[in-house]
Amino acid sequence: MFIGESGPRFVESPAMVVFATHRMQVLRDFLANGTPPVHSDSVGTIGGGRSVQ
Repeated sequence: MFIGESGPRFVESPAMVVFATHRMQVLRDFLANGTPPVHSDSVGTIGGGRSVQ
């Protein structure tokens, strides 16, 4: 954060841009064809195949 002429401003971190871009691609892939993230152990669920008890 830095102080600009009209008050506090937030600066977008380059790492956050890369993270958000990657997460959006994972979500698009999942919604388009049910492909879970590469590191996931799930079989087509965003929640990783966990169930609520």
